[in-house]
Amino acid sequence: MELSANVGRLDEVAAALAADAEAIGLYRTELLYLTAPDLPTEDEQFEVYRAMLERMGGKAATVRTFDDGGNRPVLPFKNKTEPNPVLGYRGIRMSLGRPSFFRTQLRALLRASAYGSLRVMFPMISHLDELEEVLSALKHIKKELRRERTPFDEKMPIGVNIEVPAAALMSAALAPKVDFLSIGINDLIQFTLAIDRSNPDLAHLYHQYHPAVLHLVRTTVQAAHQNGIPCTLCGEAPGQEAVLPLMLGLGVDGFSTSPNLVLSARRVLNNCSYRECQNLADEVLALNSSAEVEHRLSRAVHRPLQSI
Repeated sequence: MELSANVGRLDEVAAALAADAEAIGLYRTELLYLTAPDLPTEDEQFEVYRAMLERMGGKAATVRTFDDGGNRPVLPFKNKTEPNPVLGYRGIRMSLGRPSFFRTQLRALLRASAYGSLRVMFPMISHLDELEEVLSALKHIKKELRRERTPFDEKMPIGVNIEVPAAALMSAALAPKVDFLSIGINDLIQFTLAIDRSNPDLAHLYHQYHPAVLHLVRTTVQAAHQNGIPCTLCGEAPGQEAVLPLMLGLGVDGFSTSPNLVLSARRVLNNCSYRECQNLADEVLALNSSAEVEHRLSRAVHRPLQSI
């Protein structure tokens, strides 16, 4: 069970390692664009990714390609107002819509892969066709780098960030084409329940234990395992005591959360029995409301699961 950290800047890598994170489970690349006066060049991006990998000292790092979340218009060509930006021109949609922009980032990432254990993850995929376009772009860029005799990791793992219900439901079609799946649990909850997680008036409806969300997690994990690849979970939820045993029981292979939550998450996992977690997950999946799920999980937390 890999416990990883989410970071967005080079100076956060040291904090992640100090917190005993086994890897970087999410490196947010959009912050590169927030701090630069112009679009960062291929070489500028390459230097950041290489420096990050060197600081990791051989530990793996998963980099997510650009995604501003729909609420931070940081790019000069994304200055128009969208009626619903969170569901708009963001993530892989924007990358594929700007081939030159995407190519620059992919080249920088592939070049950096020669300097450490790099994994690349693509956000907001909702169609198999989008993944096919990504794979085609990667294939073309790899040919370019070979012609240039530029070193890169030929087997650099790639994955899909499962944030959209469509991606979870299509995970059996996505999984054979990638090396890992990573569930972005915060967005998956938001999009499954059609709730703006930043709206305080809707906070009472934002249920991370909603049965629909849990079934989507199980569906995604099963698709990954049936294709022999891991499925991790990324977000703030793994920092909560009741979430970890449940997600472990659902079959999740690793968790990535804020560096300050890694140690507490490890303490919880050290007191989990995998078989008990599986039984807990089976019980929870038979329930029909968030309230029932929360009640069952509260019993599990107050009666600690036996240590392995």
